[in-house]
This record gives sequence, structure tokens and C-alpha cells, in this order.
Amino acid sequence: MRFKEQFADLTKQEIAQAALNQLKFQFPHINQYVSDFEMIARKVEYSIGSRETMNFFLKGLNSAPDIMEQVVDKNPTDYYDLKAKAVLVVKNRQLLCTMRNDTNTLMFQKPPQCSDNCHPFPPCFNSLNVPLSMNNLPVPIDLSRG
Repeated sequence: MRFKEQFADLTKQEIAQAALNQLKFQFPHINQYVSDFEMIARKVEYSIGSRETMNFFLKGLNSAPDIMEQVVDKNPTDYYDLKAKAVLVVKNRQLLCTMRNDTNTLMFQKPPQCSDNCHPFPPCFNSLNVPLSMNNLPVPIDLSRG
């Protein structure tokens, strides 16, 4: 029985390590990313304050390079500072996105002119601010997972 317990624990840790390596932030769900990250990091038994943990957190943010860059530019000092700055950057991006799509906001009506290396924010639409040109368009649905 001891042999089975020893290797079962090792397998659980390996699975958690793989999950941590594959965890990716998806805008705008920063709270879900932080929650998932901390839960998995505990399973792998990483110290939340370690540099290695901070690197894994940043690796997951790499799915949104512009957000990761802004977080790193703020020079976080520890994991908690890194987490707070990531949440702040994402919340600010959400605010900008909302303001850009608000028809009453004049300052964001015209998209900014960008140079070749500038990537404008992707449009953020919901049922209240979707453009009329997108009304009654078919939505593709994957039925293969049935």
C-alpha cells in the first residue's frame, strides 16, 4: 500500500505541474486566472513568494503579451505586487475597452493612428453595445462535442 501511495502522490504533482505549465490568461478573466494559478501552485507545493512562482505567473500572462509587458514595466517586487499590478492593468484595459465602445464617449470615437509596431485593442462587444451591422448574423457553434 505504501508503494502505491508514494507513486500516486508523485503522479498528482506531475499532473499539477503540467497544468501550471499550460495555464494561460484569457482577457478579461484575470480573477479566474489568479484563482486557478494559486490553486495549482499550492498543489505543486510552490512557495507563493518565490521567484519561480512569479515566473510561472508571467508565463501564463504571455498569452496577452501587451498586458504582460505593461505588468513587467511596473517593476513588481514580489508575487503579491505582481498579482496586484496584473489585476490593475487588466481592469484598466477593460475600462478603456468599455469607454471605446460607449457611443456617448466622444474622446474614443475615432480610432488612434498607430505606427507599424502598434497593436490596437481588440473590440469588446456585449449585447448592449454591439454595432447594428452585427445584428442577425449567424453564430458558428461547434456541435462535434455532443
